Amino acid sequence: MTAPITPKTDGRVRARKLRQTALEQLEAREWARRKHEEKRADAEFIPPDSGGTLAEMLAKPQEPLQYTIKELHPRGGNGLIAAQYKVGKTTLILNLARSWADDEPFLDEFEMSTDGGNLAIFNYELTEQQFLDYARPLGIRHPERVCVLHLRGKRFDLRSPRAFDWAADWLAERDCTGLILDPFGAAARLRNENDNSEARMWLLDCVDPLKEASGVVDLWLPAHTGRGEAEEGGEHVRGASSVDDWADVRWLYTKQFEVKEDGRKHGQRYLRADGRGVGLAERQIGFSPEDNSLHVAAMVGRAQGRTDGLVSSVVALVEANPGINSGKLRERLPGDTKYKNQAIQKAVELDLIRVEPGKNNTKHHYPAELKPGERRLFP
Repeated sequence: MTAPITPKTDGRVRARKLRQTALEQLEAREWARRKHEEKRADAEFIPPDSGGTLAEMLAKPQEPLQYTIKELHPRGGNGLIAAQYKVGKTTLILNLARSWADDEPFLDEFEMSTDGGNLAIFNYELTEQQFLDYARPLGIRHPERVCVLHLRGKRFDLRSPRAFDWAADWLAERDCTGLILDPFGAAARLRNENDNSEARMWLLDCVDPLKEASGVVDLWLPAHTGRGEAEEGGEHVRGASSVDDWADVRWLYTKQFEVKEDGRKHGQRYLRADGRGVGLAERQIGFSPEDNSLHVAAMVGRAQGRTDGLVSSVVALVEANPGINSGKLRERLPGDTKYKNQAIQKAVELDLIRVEPGKNNTKHHYPAELKPGERRLFP
């Protein structure tokens, strides 16, 4: 005997049917998505060159790794410029453009070896006037070797086949063998900047094929690092980590505030690089405001920079207060205790100050040039 249909059982039947229908719709959409991806992949497939066996490859004469920028960028590489917020990313990029155009060492230190082609900059970030305000002081002697496409406010998405083909033709017509896409966030136009799959697909489906289609050899992708605190040297591009994974070489461009000889805090920039064929320890980067040029100022990293920046403060405090004890000296110095101690020790090692024992195991600091009879104890 069939159970009578009640409003309660009828509702359950309808719910089961709705769930089944929803499941079938999801499965149909997933099937359609896969078929669409397969069709697109088939349409874009180009048979790759056969590389042969490893034995055949090893039999070829070995050629040394070539560099477009010695120690910083191997020929044909994809470079990621991970730049801290407001560190001066645009200035760094335009210094790179000047070195490319004028065949001059990058940062007055690293030899450039371009193949004679031009450099293109796809500028998604600045207005044309802002861009020129940065570029004009540099005095580039051969600006005809730098081709700039101003794209701020433009709907220029490389995922569009029309935009991709237009960009490839534009680059090829101008004999551009170097390309800077600035910055990653604006160029990629990701729906979710934290989505590794979406970021990876843009890089693999748009950026790498654009190099192949246009004849571009070297590419740089400037990107902002996150603004949160990160372990020194462990900073990474904001959003998807797959961007860091994609690059052949990653430059890390940072800034920290240090106490200089005038006793004031100054923003000091640092650059390091690592990747395939590259392993450059952090360098201190100097800035010349007269012409917006950058140069390697010292072979030191941020940790040593903090210590060195405090040494002058140590000397100034000791000269103003001969006999100051260790506790009072550290108390008056800014920053972390670790770097205070290192700065005091370095000032002693450089014979800028001297240390003498006092009562109750205290240590007192004096200017190096003062003789014992001329000193006075710090109260």
